[in-house]
Amino acid sequence: MSTADAPVVGLLRALASALGDLSPYVTSPAGLRILLSEVGHAVPDDADLSGGLTTFVPLAESLVALGGALADLDRAGAGAGADALFSVLRDVSEEVVALASSPPPTSLPSPWNQPEAWGELAASVLGHVVYERLEVRAPGVLSALVALGIATAQVVDETGVQVISPGRVVWDAIPALVSDPVGHLVQTYHWGTDPDAALMAAVARRLAEALNLSPTILLDDSAVGMFWNLDQRDADVAVPGISAKFPFSQGSGTASTAETLVITLLGIPDASRQGSIRGVGVVAEASGSVSAAIPLTDAVTLTLAGALDAGVAIAFRPGKVGLSTTAGGVLAGTVSASLLARPAQPWAFGDPHGTRIQTSRLAASVKAAASSVDVPELSVTLDGDFTAYLDLSRGDSFVTALLGGETHELPFTAGLVWSSRTGLRFVGGPSGGSGGAPGLSTTIALNLDLAGVLHLAGLTLGVGPAEHGGAIEALATGRLSLGPFTVTFKEIGLRTVVGAPADGTGNLGPLDVRFGLAGPEAIGLSISAAAVSGGGYLEANPETGTYVGVAELTLVGTVSVKAIGIITTRMPDGSDGFALLLLITAEGFTPVQLGMGFTLTGIGGLIALNRTVDADAVRGGLKDGILDSILFVKDPVKNADRVVASLDSVFPLARDRLVVGPLAEISWGTPAIVHLRLALLLDLPMPVRAIILAALSVTLPKPESPVVEIHVDAIGVLDLGKGQLALDASLHDSRILSFTLTGDLALRLDWGDQPGFLLSIGGFHPRFRPPPGLRPLNRLALQLTSSSNPMVRFEAYLAITSNTLQMGARATVRLSAGGFGIDGGGSFDTLIQWSPFHLEVDVAAWVRVTAGGTTILSLNLTLAVTGPAPWHLTGTAEFHILFLSVSVHVDLTLGSSPTATTAVETVDVPGLVWARVSRAQAWEAVLPATATPGAVIGGADADPTRVLAHPLATVSVRQNVAPLGLRISHVGAHLPAAGPATLGLTLTAPAGTVATPVTDLFARAQFADVAAEEKLSAPSFESFSSGVRLQPAAAASAGPSTACLAVVDTLELSSLDLPATPGAPAPALVSTPGGRPA
Repeated sequence: MSTADAPVVGLLRALASALGDLSPYVTSPAGLRILLSEVGHAVPDDADLSGGLTTFVPLAESLVALGGALADLDRAGAGAGADALFSVLRDVSEEVVALASSPPPTSLPSPWNQPEAWGELAASVLGHVVYERLEVRAPGVLSALVALGIATAQVVDETGVQVISPGRVVWDAIPALVSDPVGHLVQTYHWGTDPDAALMAAVARRLAEALNLSPTILLDDSAVGMFWNLDQRDADVAVPGISAKFPFSQGSGTASTAETLVITLLGIPDASRQGSIRGVGVVAEASGSVSAAIPLTDAVTLTLAGALDAGVAIAFRPGKVGLSTTAGGVLAGTVSASLLARPAQPWAFGDPHGTRIQTSRLAASVKAAASSVDVPELSVTLDGDFTAYLDLSRGDSFVTALLGGETHELPFTAGLVWSSRTGLRFVGGPSGGSGGAPGLSTTIALNLDLAGVLHLAGLTLGVGPAEHGGAIEALATGRLSLGPFTVTFKEIGLRTVVGAPADGTGNLGPLDVRFGLAGPEAIGLSISAAAVSGGGYLEANPETGTYVGVAELTLVGTVSVKAIGIITTRMPDGSDGFALLLLITAEGFTPVQLGMGFTLTGIGGLIALNRTVDADAVRGGLKDGILDSILFVKDPVKNADRVVASLDSVFPLARDRLVVGPLAEISWGTPAIVHLRLALLLDLPMPVRAIILAALSVTLPKPESPVVEIHVDAIGVLDLGKGQLALDASLHDSRILSFTLTGDLALRLDWGDQPGFLLSIGGFHPRFRPPPGLRPLNRLALQLTSSSNPMVRFEAYLAITSNTLQMGARATVRLSAGGFGIDGGGSFDTLIQWSPFHLEVDVAAWVRVTAGGTTILSLNLTLAVTGPAPWHLTGTAEFHILFLSVSVHVDLTLGSSPTATTAVETVDVPGLVWARVSRAQAWEAVLPATATPGAVIGGADADPTRVLAHPLATVSVRQNVAPLGLRISHVGAHLPAAGPATLGLTLTAPAGTVATPVTDLFARAQFADVAAEEKLSAPSFESFSSGVRLQPAAAASAGPSTACLAVVDTLELSSLDLPATPGAPAPALVSTPGGRPA
């Protein structure tokens, strides 16, 4: 392995690549301005930063050299390139360290012209930028660099709680690692003095997270629950301090682990020094299996495996290692070693060109097993995969005439197992065969016709082990023709089992011989008559407990009836269960007129018992036309494998669920140019879902010779449990002339916990973050070429959310030939915010000419427009030819921003809220479901200004003018008359009552300032307080003399920013002093 391929070199190469991103920050005023803004310092537009760049010149030169060293390493791929990379990395780190200690440039704005802030900018900030790049691009590499001490996310103790501070690069650690790796790691982890167990735990946690091992941090002594005796000689007990616990859920590489394997890392305290750590303990516990494969040669692999029910603890201290089992543990489980040989070319025994046996796999293993209840067992296994070749061409003329002169292959597995408990036994079976006897089997071609009725295509003979003996099978494959009926069968015949019972009492003396039927593996039926034709088949798979049947019949030459059935007798977890899926359709009958040119051309139905609908599986297959395997399937017998796989995927097994619904095919036009295939399904019981599967096909102008061909598959789901309506659609196999047309659509309407609305055709604005669970959407695209060279492509999208309107388009042209290439295009992206109105438009155009992969001519134009009030235009034009580059920047503002004197319509928000809650209609009194009124109010005319409340009732007041508890800066396009305010409602009442907020849904952007970026991804509506609910703390029984436990005294509207509205009587409630309902 070359130096350039070594793991450390690979890590440092990734670090060097991220360091290259620093160059734009330290070589231009614009880059330095961006760097300062990233750390939260807005630099005035008129600030001159060019003077500060001179300080960065040595670092910029080292970064240029670093780019050259990376290029040399890519070309060399050897030690010389790695040494140069190490040298330049050392230079870059030393430049950063020197930069941090140098005097700050006086031309930089405050506070960066001060020594302390300058040192933070030069070292920590630059290091943080590199850290963030690695965290996004290569988190696994970053975790390894943290382990090596080159990068750090320091563990900080704040009031006893561990947190992780912002990460950064440790610049002075890079030269130390390159020059003395071992010494650097010893110093990083303080090994030999006071080992830093907390840092080791944090680093181990990060590495585990990078490997998706879901670690759990343990901060508490009781988390482990036991002591670990890690060194019997010193009687040193390790108590868990800060430790990281790693439950392994899957294997990686050549090692695999069971779900129950747990590795714990913990500090070992020093009994002689209070609060000190002497070393680190690693405890491995397993009640499952652990294995590792070690390749010995290209063909032979050694596998070591074990499974323990107790833990093993290892104590690592400077200069010492201790090993023991966990306290109270009992060693039980298995340990094994095995050799596996898989030669590249099979090993042959016998005539290499005639009758012989070949092996493609040989295995030998030794296994020891122990437990607390059984006698230990030692077993040895020898087995392999073999193929016997029987060459009949060398037999006599009679055998050759009867069986043919072909060479037959007999694949099988065979082996011997010896156990100290059970002795020696034979194991084996057919290699990959689905029928035939276990052990040796072969199929002989017969091609015999008997009386024109029975045709035998072949005969499978097999012999193999059975319980207390062996089995012999003779299975035939062929067909039986009876008039218009033809029955096809596969591997049906007789099975003879010969055994030797242990007591010597068989039906033939010491032997026991039994005969029985075997098979069939599959059976098919076809019919060909004047009135009906077609066929189908039934296939059984006993191993999975699945039975599949597919049939298609044509009646009177036109009506086609198709049926697909799947019966499952075993659930996915292996438990017993029953599931049924039945799909029946009929087509070809006389169309039923529906009006306006529409006709019903197909009907059907689907029922799935103990199955559900996987909407995500449908959405994932829309682009591939998955509904063609569900809705009115074409030629189901021929495409049975694809159809059954699709049905199993879309309708997975689910206990106690039922899916049922009709299917229909609707056509339009004469001849029909529009076909719509539908399935209206209900997924029952609760939570109920209504699902629509639809496949639309349009062929213009004629179905037989279409110029335009559109195929759209869609799924709509009405989920009453989630409170969501979802629609997804995709174009597939669509074209205009010969031009491919693609694109996706998504609609979401939520009225549950997170209300919202979203409609997208072709995706979203580039800065929009779609909600979780929404599949990636392809642009609505038309490609005018059938290949990527030349390529002409147009894309567009339109999206509407509750906050924004988004639209955009892109055109791309690409052509290359003879080493030269040209590509160009243009795009625009538009974002419109409704209230307050705001517009953002980004326009770009580009053209580039290349020769041999190098750009020799390019032109790039960009323009960004925002507004109104004011309109702001920014743009760039960049021109490059050979070694000359020219760029022009435009920054223009038109109009002016609104000022304090600008006439803006205002609104009295507190007044409107108070007016709303003062109305009787805003109040509600509800009696608890467990209470009875005890008296009925009557005899008086209803007063529309008052609401009568029972003494046990829960009383609430609510309004929908504005959210409470949110700082209100505007109401739509209006401003609050008294300025921004945060409003609240307070109900006062006697003791014994409980006040809780009442919530309603509000659009945050209608009342508070929300950044444009946040509007792109913010939920349409959020839950805010809208009122107050007051209820008795305890409900007495509701009888005629019930005491009044809740009487509202006053209602007060308060604000953190405005004077409180004086308390006033609550006009909406009336209760009699005697405590009885009026």
